[in-house]
Amino acid sequence: MTAQAALLNGLIGETDSLLRAILATMDDHFSREAKRITSLGQKIEVHYVDNLYKMGEVLQSILGHMVIVPSNPENSYFQIVEGILNFLKKDEWGTSEASYSVQIRVLDSCVRYLASQLQDTLPYTLENVQSNDQIFIGNEDFTQECEGLMDHCFE
Repeated sequence: MTAQAALLNGLIGETDSLLRAILATMDDHFSREAKRITSLGQKIEVHYVDNLYKMGEVLQSILGHMVIVPSNPENSYFQIVEGILNFLKKDEWGTSEASYSVQIRVLDSCVRYLASQLQDTLPYTLENVQSNDQIFIGNEDFTQECEGLMDHCFE
């Protein structure tokens, strides 16, 4: 993943941009495919099930990677997580067991990611990268936003 290579090279801004671009691309592609499939009178959760699982795996991978990616507090500390949560709310996911299963797995990964961000020390680090545990320790706004998103995951 290019975002991982960028982070390894200390390119924090590029890492953030790449992660947002991946999410935006997935969102756009998913919407287009859902429209195409439903226009044919088919259900996405039946004819797109393998891709649903693949998308879930990519989202989980992003969340695992983000544990050590420093947040960009310009708009929101957890902008990418908010994007993932909004992506999971799309009606196009359908109502099948497969759809729910993928969504639950990604929500679980969101909660695990957010819980890691509330720790005084993150579970792993990357040399030469200051992660959120070093940057935002004791920041009440960071903690409140993180807890608010965790609450949202359980709604």
